[in-house]
Amino acid sequence: MNPQIMPTLELLQSHLLTGAQYSGISDLSSLQSLFVGKRQLAPGAYDLKTLDSEGLLQIKKKALEKNVTLAKFKSLYGYK
Repeated sequence: MNPQIMPTLELLQSHLLTGAQYSGISDLSSLQSLFVGKRQLAPGAYDLKTLDSEGLLQIKKKALEKNVTLAKFKSLYGYK
């Protein structure tokens, strides 16, 4: 990896798929499906204080869907 290149979701996908191919995995569809419908988050921290109650409920729901605590979810996704 080149530290001068900004990390992107597309770059992560490329590295994963290339590594899988080099490892001899012939069916890459399961890895490719991880990225379907996903988009890059804007850089920086996300301040939860600016969310309304509905937005906070959505974040709590996403944390439950991923089976992680809200604190862990906030840490993983750059919320403060």
